[in-house]
Amino acid sequence: MMMSDIAPGQSIPPHSHPHSDEILFVHEGVGLAVLDGKEAVVRPGATIYMPRNTSVRLRNTGTTPLRLIAIFSQPGYENYMREISVPEGVAARPLTVEELTGIRARYHGQVMYEHP
Repeated sequence: MMMSDIAPGQSIPPHSHPHSDEILFVHEGVGLAVLDGKEAVVRPGATIYMPRNTSVRLRNTGTTPLRLIAIFSQPGYENYMREISVPEGVAARPLTVEELTGIRARYHGQVMYEHP
């Protein structure tokens, strides 16, 4: 389980989880979810169920952070998130394409992104 904020105008890029189902709960904000090619506007209280191997992307279309709570059916994805994240209050340093590609390669069994 994890919590994530997506800044206005930012996105979670298209990806899938090969060995885990995911449930997203929209806590705050407004966005556009695309699940297996089908689009839907999401608002606070929305729940999105993503079966394993289903392509998903999510974009914040609002003016405030899109706050999400995610629950996964299998452990492992949290390790990937730790590598690409920083502790609260610490300024994030953008990862290079090479760094991100290397990190994603280590966790290919947990998450598969369509683009680096």
